[in-house]
Amino acid sequence: MGSEMCIRDSSISEKSTGDFVSIINKRNASQLIVDYILDQIQNGYLKKGDKLMTEHEFSELLGVSRIPLREALCALSTVGILESRQGGGTYVTTKCDPSVLGRMLYDYALLENVDLKQVIDVRILLEPEAARQAAIQASQRQREEIWEIAEAYHQVSENYSGAELDNQRTVELDQKFHQLIAKASHNDFLWMILAVAGTSFSELNNSNYLLTSDHGAQNLHIFAQQHMDIAQAILQSDAANACKSMEKHLQFIKKAHVANPGT
Repeated sequence: MGSEMCIRDSSISEKSTGDFVSIINKRNASQLIVDYILDQIQNGYLKKGDKLMTEHEFSELLGVSRIPLREALCALSTVGILESRQGGGTYVTTKCDPSVLGRMLYDYALLENVDLKQVIDVRILLEPEAARQAAIQASQRQREEIWEIAEAYHQVSENYSGAELDNQRTVELDQKFHQLIAKASHNDFLWMILAVAGTSFSELNNSNYLLTSDHGAQNLHIFAQQHMDIAQAILQSDAANACKSMEKHLQFIKKAHVANPGT
């Protein structure tokens, strides 16, 4: 069970609190509070399950008003670092939701005019290695799950006869396929980066344009076969082919986007 402290007494000295207050007016107050809480988590003073102090106690401790404090707590709750329980206070969860981060990155990408192809390039750099690691590190159950999702996607492709595509299902299956592979790499940092990149890609992908364009049916069949090739390599612990097949898949996506001005 988590403690009732927001920050351990031993972690707050007069100097550290004074340093915090002395610079509070020089930077955005809510960002400073975010940095401060993250620092407490990183250094072990706040742990998963710990309950934060009340807003009043926090304001008194750090010498800040409740407005930037609430902004900071809201920001950390949005990405899953904190959890607010109605009538029960705010707790540390430290389970950051990559999909939320992906949507935030998408908003930033729009502001900065980031091109979708740049997101694909990041995936090309990292995802083949994730597939290679998955072929080596994945549990038998993870290999089977990856294969099952690839088969489900392939079935959608086989059943597609030119009628309106179930776009939501194809997107969900595609995302799950790539997320499972990243997770099966057993590298949590790589998984998080790819989860964020994957969400950003989906948001920037103009409602899955490559499957709704004039070449949608052809693209869907190619994607499905490429998924099967990747899944088979992982299932057979063939690291080299898993890596090669994933790169081939992503390069095809990049080439298709270059050829289609609607993306």
